[in-house]
Amino acid sequence: MKWLGFGHYFGIVHFQFCGSTKSSPLYQFALCHTNVLNPFQLEMSGKATASVVGFLIGVTMTTWGGLLSFGENYQRSTASMITSVEELQSSTSKVKRSLGKIDTVEGDLSSLKAKAATQADLEKLRNELLKAIDEVNVSHLELKAYVNSEVPSKRK
Repeated sequence: MKWLGFGHYFGIVHFQFCGSTKSSPLYQFALCHTNVLNPFQLEMSGKATASVVGFLIGVTMTTWGGLLSFGENYQRSTASMITSVEELQSSTSKVKRSLGKIDTVEGDLSSLKAKAATQADLEKLRNELLKAIDEVNVSHLELKAYVNSEVPSKRK
């Protein structure tokens, strides 16, 4: 029999001995830590069970916390993305309205360009106006000369 050590359980010292020393260490471990009725079931002491249960609880709590954090981050990012999409839609509609106004102004400008007088037109009208003024002046002088020659002057 080989002495495997001792442990303190509830203030009582337990000594653990196991199997013969002739077999391999793996076989001795299996002999000491298996159930005789069910050799494939590994016997666990209270500390090992508590460690496994504690590990599982820790993993569960960490996973749960991670999922909550992920959910909150997902909701915040989704809300941020929805806000960004709404802002994009509003700016797009403003741009569309501005483009519509620009199109109407361009149409008005092209129609005004068609109606507007060019420099050559203005020069032609100026020359015609000067001719008309000259004709009026000549007519006025002719009329004045006619009136002076027909009517005797009373001042003399």
